[in-house]
Amino acid sequence: MTATTRATSKAKRARRDHPVNLEHRKMLRLGDEELAAVEETRRALSVVRGSEVGFSEAVRLLLTDKVGVAKVEAKAKAIVSSGSVLGEREIPQHVIDLLNDIQQRLGYAQGSLNSLSKDLVLVNDKNDGHISQHQLDRAFEDVHALRVWLETFEHKLLLGTG
Repeated sequence: MTATTRATSKAKRARRDHPVNLEHRKMLRLGDEELAAVEETRRALSVVRGSEVGFSEAVRLLLTDKVGVAKVEAKAKAIVSSGSVLGEREIPQHVIDLLNDIQQRLGYAQGSLNSLSKDLVLVNDKNDGHISQHQLDRAFEDVHALRVWLETFEHKLLLGTG
């Protein structure tokens, strides 16, 4: 086989694509209720944001700790469509941004508490810990109470009461 024959035979071969890492792509099998919840969240977010929200973003929102945000935004859509006192356009954008920021910070605080509790379990197993289980439970209760208060505040804001 000559050099030119070898070159033409290589050119005729189809190139293989690079392997694709599908590790992060997972197939979800959702039932009718789950699909309805995702669609409701997607539609509500689309209305609230004023732009189209994809199916994947709605699923990610429901799967993460942002369920409270999704519920609030879905409530906003339901309240507006039912003819409440305040419409979604009457709430200043900076207030909505501030509430979303507070929700996000609450999520970070809860995640930090979870990490600390795991570390404290290891430390307390060695009897070196200075923080009691009661103190840790109290911190979790405070974060939960703040989250409930915020959701109540958002609901009252959307209803135009309080």
